[in-house]
Amino acid sequence: MRKVTKAAAAAMVLLAGGAMRAQAADMLPPAYQLESDAMVEFGSGWYLRGDIGYSTQSVPGFAYSTTNPVDLVSTPPSALLTNAGRNVGLMNSTLGVGYAFNRWFRSDVTYEWNQTYAGTYSQTFVPYYNGSYDVGGCPFSATTLTSCYKVDKAGLQNWSLMANVYGDFGTWFGVTPYVGGGIGFTNLRATSAEQFYFSNGTTYSYNGTNNTWCPSGSGSTCYIVGYAGPKAHAQVYTNFSWSLMAGMAYDIAPHLKLDIGYRYMNMGSISVVDASQNTVRKTIDAQQVRAGLRWTPDL
Repeated sequence: MRKVTKAAAAAMVLLAGGAMRAQAADMLPPAYQLESDAMVEFGSGWYLRGDIGYSTQSVPGFAYSTTNPVDLVSTPPSALLTNAGRNVGLMNSTLGVGYAFNRWFRSDVTYEWNQTYAGTYSQTFVPYYNGSYDVGGCPFSATTLTSCYKVDKAGLQNWSLMANVYGDFGTWFGVTPYVGGGIGFTNLRATSAEQFYFSNGTTYSYNGTNNTWCPSGSGSTCYIVGYAGPKAHAQVYTNFSWSLMAGMAYDIAPHLKLDIGYRYMNMGSISVVDASQNTVRKTIDAQQVRAGLRWTPDL
């Protein structure tokens, strides 16, 4: 009886050990938790831009100077702007929307406004004796000249709508250099005006009984005055325009860049006259230095 009990106890111990080993075998090791990938933000690609700048822009010249105002008073208003122009400093501004296709290529459409140019030129005329008769000055009567002066005004307004493309050269320490070009159109409005005055400042007008002035001592030589008040002329053009630019952008904040660049812009031409009063074309162009911001919203 005692032997049976020992045998039974030994069997129970073996069974218990086997059950524990089986339970241990059924327990799997804890599953390895894969770390989730870090969130990567992608910008929308769209951006808004705004710039201000300073231009050295070509403008038309005033009516050519002369010692004989009779030549000027008979000048048609359309000949008051000339190709004897120059370059002037003007401010400009830009607003636009664009899209960056990738880190190398982007494009935008911009509306561009340029400061209106308004110039004034004056010239004084004093009668003098040429050895035969008086010349210069302005006719006061059919046989008398008087001192006078004229004031010429020239103006130029222009705005542009441009489509631009850019190539970015990669980013180093937050700086991205680029080059680009654009095409579009420019609306140009050129104005001119001329007014003569007596030396005392009152508006000049010829009150003779006819439109001629016959200098004393000139024999039968008479001049058509052809002038009785101010003259003005305006011409409006919509011209094809093109531009070339280069610059760099600097990351100043997430989604925000500071853009600094140079641009040459050709805005087409307007009608003017040369020194021989022949109608010619004058190109209106500008060299610009601009600075602005480009903002890419995180849509």
